Amino acid sequence: MDNYASYLPHINAEEGIKRIMNNKKLYISMLTRFKLDEMVAALLDAITANDAEKVVFAAHALKGAAGNLGLPTLQDYAGTLEQLAKEAKDVTDMVAGLEALVGELKPLMAAFVRDEAGG
Repeated sequence: MDNYASYLPHINAEEGIKRIMNNKKLYISMLTRFKLDEMVAALLDAITANDAEKVVFAAHALKGAAGNLGLPTLQDYAGTLEQLAKEAKDVTDMVAGLEALVGELKPLMAAFVRDEAGG
């Protein structure tokens, strides 16, 4: 069993790999193809437009993708955004937190792909 502890809490690779029938190569491919920037941009656009329905949709999509990939901190943050938008609460104060989380997650994902692709 590989030790992925260094990627926690942002990447639960063990869980992500398990979700796709323990296919590590496919998991790495999925992480590489994950459109994180595009999904976050759609969410930020919806927040900027103050469009609660689009925020709910974009946050839900991001939450689901993050969950499928074993990205629990992103999944939880997107879930919180989704719930607040459903309750018609202002989420603009969460933008900086989302951007900071993505800023931490992107290099970690790149490192995981780089480090694990050869293994």
